[in-house]
Amino acid sequence: MSFDPYFLVAQIRAELAHIQRHWSQLGRPTITLLLTGTMLETDDPESEDAMPFLTLIEEFRSGNCNGVRVKLGRLNQLSLTATVERMDFLHDFEFYQSPVRNALPECFYLAFNSERSGPLSSIQEFKLESETSISRLIKDLRDSENLYEQVELLSTLVRLKGLTFDTGLGQPEQTVTVAQLLNEIYFKAGKLKWWAIVRRVAGLYDKMALNLADVVTDILVRQNKLRSVSPTAKFP
Repeated sequence: MSFDPYFLVAQIRAELAHIQRHWSQLGRPTITLLLTGTMLETDDPESEDAMPFLTLIEEFRSGNCNGVRVKLGRLNQLSLTATVERMDFLHDFEFYQSPVRNALPECFYLAFNSERSGPLSSIQEFKLESETSISRLIKDLRDSENLYEQVELLSTLVRLKGLTFDTGLGQPEQTVTVAQLLNEIYFKAGKLKWWAIVRRVAGLYDKMALNLADVVTDILVRQNKLRSVSPTAKFP
């Protein structure tokens, strides 16, 4: 849901309210926010709050965020009043990837046309799932401008060759893996809020490893409501 600024802002406000009610440790709780350029873009020009993150920052600067007193400042200043705890139990654990460096695709390799992008029929999906010719899949992937078709082609490649397979779509002596292309589609679909593709890529690329029970608990402790939906209900 990181592509939905309204959701993230609502989540941050809920986190602040939750911390205010339950914080009992020494020192002041400190929350760090990594802001990117896309977060400060206009999300919905027709909305009264077209830039929700900018509105949130203004609330931080005012010292009051949805009834919670806050102080905006640099981390090196705020850390002076925080409690520092060593986590020696991590031992030799290392973070092998930088979340900042790997947050966005370095380059786009797939063609895209929003007017030519749309869900595939069951027959079209079956044909792509049944295809076993790697060269044919790569050719179709190179020619496609439809995100829905591209994610089906990559799904078949994941099943046949895996995420590290070199698709050959880059420059000579450049490796472009299936995982990189999935990340590209994930970013494009997220910007367009095409959630069906986002969820499909997340499943293929293992971007999420959430347990339903943990998610439900996380929602309930923040005093949000859950709605039961009939298994036969139809979603748009």
